[in-house]
Amino acid sequence: MNDAQGYLLAANVVVWVGVGAYLALLAVKNRRIENRIRQMEMIRRDRDQ
Repeated sequence: MNDAQGYLLAANVVVWVGVGAYLALLAVKNRRIENRIRQMEMIRRDRDQ
């Protein structure tokens, strides 16, 4: 493997790690939004009773 291939492989790894981290961040944010929606629905149900 020459230097160019090594750099290309390293860049590829960095990109995929970044994509994975971004997807993990989106999953955490999505979970927080879902929890907040559930809280709001419970408040609404309590208020309507």
